[in-house]
Amino acid sequence: MSARTQELGYPITRGTIARIEGNHRAGKFDVAELMVLAQALRVPPVLLLFPHLPDEDVSINPASDVPSGYQALLWFTGESNIFAFSSEASLRFLSLVRKYVDLRREFAPALIRAHNQPEDEVLHAALRDVEGRLGELADTLRAGGAAVDLGPEIRGLLGPEYDQLDQQLRGVAKDASGSDA
Repeated sequence: MSARTQELGYPITRGTIARIEGNHRAGKFDVAELMVLAQALRVPPVLLLFPHLPDEDVSINPASDVPSGYQALLWFTGESNIFAFSSEASLRFLSLVRKYVDLRREFAPALIRAHNQPEDEVLHAALRDVEGRLGELADTLRAGGAAVDLGPEIRGLLGPEYDQLDQQLRGVAKDASGSDA
């Protein structure tokens, strides 16, 4: 494991890994260690934080227990505000981000289908609808200070056409907001 973390560019010694595993660091390790260990173990980082999903109790800090790993996961991802730790604005922002990510997932396969079926007007209308919703959400997120990019999955599908589509989506966002995106 230590050698793998070295390969990933953030070496964690065998001794440190043993202390983490034995909980001899009082449960403390930094975010960089979390990310590197998750990558080295080939697991999502959240499984290192909440290994007993979905229903075992979880202590998220010494004074706060959560009745299930699932509820802790929802709080961690901003889908639940069980402790009222988060502001409503931050929860709304994360909700918009989730909608944007979901639309990106919907957009890529629709784009492939539309490319392969140029005569399908229903499909092209649905694609234009998704493009419009993506543009509106992108504009809202950018207005909130977020960096918004179509993502590698769509850029990979489009190749050189990516820049053209990105400009179209920015145009949709600009038209929807009445301002520069």
